[in-house]
Amino acid sequence: RHQPPPGSFRCAVKDNTGHHHGWGILPVSARPPRAGGRAARRGVSTAADPRELPRQKSRTSQTLARPTGRRRRRRAAAVAKRTSPADSSLSSLSIHSLYVRGIILGYKRARTNQTNHTSLIKLENVNDKSSADFYLGKKLCYVYKAKTKKKGTVFRTSWGKVTRAHGSSGVVRAKFKKNLPPSSMGGKIRCMLYPSNI
Repeated sequence: RHQPPPGSFRCAVKDNTGHHHGWGILPVSARPPRAGGRAARRGVSTAADPRELPRQKSRTSQTLARPTGRRRRRRAAAVAKRTSPADSSLSSLSIHSLYVRGIILGYKRARTNQTNHTSLIKLENVNDKSSADFYLGKKLCYVYKAKTKKKGTVFRTSWGKVTRAHGSSGVVRAKFKKNLPPSSMGGKIRCMLYPSNI
C-alpha cells in the first residue's frame, strides 16, 4: 500500500452523489476537524501537531484518585472512629479472652497402632515445651453441633484436660471424658485458663 508523504494524509475522492472515484493525497492542514469525534467529545483541540494537544490523565490515575463507594464508606468510618470522643471508663479496660484457641491434630499413635483415648492438641502461640508447661492440667472444651435439640440448643460440648506435653514443638496430649470422634480431627478446640497454677 502506498504511504503518503510526511505532512499529508490519504483521503477518498467522492463526487456530489457520494460515489467513490479513487484516492487522493492532501496536506494535513486541509483536513477538516470532526464534529462528533472522540477528541471533540473530550474537549481536545484538533491541532495537527500532537505536541500542542493538552495532556490527558490516564484512566488508571483517575480511578485511583477517586475512591469507590466502599472505600469512601470505610474511610469515613475510620475518620469518625478517630474523631469520636472515647469513653474514658471503657478505654481504660482491656478485654481478655477466657480461653486459648487450639486445633485437634488427631490421636496419639505409632506407625501401626493408634491410642484413641489420647488426643493431640496444638495450641495457639505455643511453640515450645516450656510454653506448653503452663497449660498442663487446664480444661479443654470441644464444641460441636448436633441435629436434635437438647436443653434448647443443638450445640454440645465434650470436656477433657491437658495431661502432658507431646514433643518439643508446643503440642500437648489430652484426655477426654469420652474419646473425641474422628470427625473432630482438624477442628477447633478451646483451652480454658483454669484451674490456675498461679
